[in-house]
Amino acid sequence: MLFEDKIIEIINVLENHGVILIPGDTSWSMACSSKSEFGYRKIRSIVNIHPEFFLCTDSIRMLKKYAPLLHPRIETLLCFYERPINIVESNHKNVPQHLIDNSTQEINLSLSKDEFLRKVIELLGEPLVLVNASITDEMLTKSYAELPSVLKDNADYICKHRRNETIATEMVSIKYDYNGMLVMDGEDSIAS
Repeated sequence: MLFEDKIIEIINVLENHGVILIPGDTSWSMACSSKSEFGYRKIRSIVNIHPEFFLCTDSIRMLKKYAPLLHPRIETLLCFYERPINIVESNHKNVPQHLIDNSTQEINLSLSKDEFLRKVIELLGEPLVLVNASITDEMLTKSYAELPSVLKDNADYICKHRRNETIATEMVSIKYDYNGMLVMDGEDSIAS
């Protein structure tokens, strides 16, 4: 597939601890390499809130590097469920220390459904840290036109991909409840 962006330019920015604006599965996001503590701190200083982030992967294989005890039913959902899935994971491994919330020890993992985003992650060879491109906690930035200028001014690269689209997809979250059962967005358990 052809993309408007030269992906090699994006990879160069990310490998040099830069921050990009990129359309994610559910919103426009500020992103950096998962290995770049400098990039993550830059995002946090620009967004100016304690942002919830997603460690976004391109494949189940990459996801399992960070969540090796991934439940088989989650793998099945990742393969066949159409909406993006956020996995709240406390049994993680190989996650850079600067990304771990010391109060909960949980991280948010996702497997991108977007072909462009997956290609960037694949060529980078590591997950991206995605943070909703907003300066408030209350709204997701669904279109390029909604991006605050302070974010555009501070990004090292702004992707052209999907600039004329509104992102309409909502994410589903899966986590383990206190009984060790898998729960999807507060619904009844989906697996034991």
